[in-house]
Amino acid sequence: MGEILIGTAGWSYDDWQDVVYPSEAGGKFDRLAYMAHLCDTIEINSSFYHIPSRRVVQSWLGRVSDLPKFQFSAKLYQEITHQRDPRTADDLLKQYVESIEPIHLAGRLGAVLLQFPWSFKFSDTSLKWLERVVGRLALMPLAIEVRHNSWLEDEFFDFLKTHHVAFCNIDQPSLKNNILPTEIATASWAYVRFHGRNAAKWFTENEEVSDRYNYFYQNDELDEWVGRIRRMAQNVERIYVYMNNHVGGQGLANAIELKSMLTGQKIASPRQLMLKFPALKDCAFALDENEVAPASRKKKTSKKTPKNEPPEHLLF
Repeated sequence: MGEILIGTAGWSYDDWQDVVYPSEAGGKFDRLAYMAHLCDTIEINSSFYHIPSRRVVQSWLGRVSDLPKFQFSAKLYQEITHQRDPRTADDLLKQYVESIEPIHLAGRLGAVLLQFPWSFKFSDTSLKWLERVVGRLALMPLAIEVRHNSWLEDEFFDFLKTHHVAFCNIDQPSLKNNILPTEIATASWAYVRFHGRNAAKWFTENEEVSDRYNYFYQNDELDEWVGRIRRMAQNVERIYVYMNNHVGGQGLANAIELKSMLTGQKIASPRQLMLKFPALKDCAFALDENEVAPASRKKKTSKKTPKNEPPEHLLF
């Protein structure tokens, strides 16, 4: 059975203070190092909003250096997946590859995620765009997320298999023309993302983007995925699973619950998270702060967000 790595989409959220991160955590508190002791992998969301400098990327690697098995995935820059301007795409793709390259060379890159919006539908033009982007990222492991059900076509899946690109299986609200839960593997590894099922807010305009992902999965909803993930794991070397329902620490709580369901073991959790989500007492134990990397231990009280780490939200 393939290895199953579970984590969150992002780590830098202000509303995680006092829920995921200790109340005493100050401006120098290392959120990434702390989260790396709780998750097998983390998906970098900030790379969707701007292409990070190599210096920042190398700092991320340094902050998880004591965890040799820890893996990153990284979202592709939004101008390539959402604006899709052919005049700038090639230069942006080159910049992106140069930026993320240190993670790839270190053997810590699970995948670059090409996350497209619901409005990006299956067509010859769309396929040609994918060919262009995939061709320029071919040296890196790739996953493609599409949300409109027009993509459930053999031609698309054949494209993914030919280029060794993983199809991103997603959990999202069950609404008209949304892709429903799948268990599709098109490469030697698989990719899964949980967005929550907040149907009332999914297509709502003029509200906070994060409201779409304000959702807490119940055990029976997670259990639906246990079978899917195990079946996929029988046919791939590794599965990356990310919780994007990040609001108020819900994603981390669900990640811990899902990992416990899959392993049959209790999983480390921040004490403060267990207080907010009492159900964790059945599947988690309190993290020993003394085992966390020194860089992530408690510092002077402050509410500042570390430099170069903007709040991690996911643009629809």
